[in-house]
Amino acid sequence: MGFIDLFRRDKDAIYDKGIDAFKRGDIAAAIKYFTKVVKLDASDAPAHYNLALSYVATKHYGAAVSHFRQYMRLDPIRVNKDLREYVDILDRAASVDTTKADEILRDYVRKQEQASSQATVFGKTIRVDDLLQGTDSLLFKKGFSEGPIMQKFEKAMSAKIPLMFYGVKAL
Repeated sequence: MGFIDLFRRDKDAIYDKGIDAFKRGDIAAAIKYFTKVVKLDASDAPAHYNLALSYVATKHYGAAVSHFRQYMRLDPIRVNKDLREYVDILDRAASVDTTKADEILRDYVRKQEQASSQATVFGKTIRVDDLLQGTDSLLFKKGFSEGPIMQKFEKAMSAKIPLMFYGVKAL
């Protein structure tokens, strides 16, 4: 096994420890591990992304913005409008006191929840709950409830991501 393979294995092991720490809620440890990965390989986009999420969890918004921007620079293919908007909101939050920052972020989350609770169906805006009730009678009776189409639909709706589904676009 060569040096590069050992390096990659060690870096991946540290990254995995960061993921485990984050999942356990040990954000300080997650920051420590993801920082080590970034020091070993400054071009590791997922490490920057997860380090940014860890900083958000600790309300270190300036550091979060820095690492989100590194991630966006390193992996522009995965960057979407929502992430850019979120980073802009965090940047605003980083420039004010904690109370105002919390207010900015609460307002952003509230707007996201409102937007994700609506969908446009053939040009008409309706509530997602109403749409899902409609799927009970339409899709479930046609036997789609167990199929991959319904699984993709449910996954996208729970993740609140944009989705095209037979003329339905979740906002």
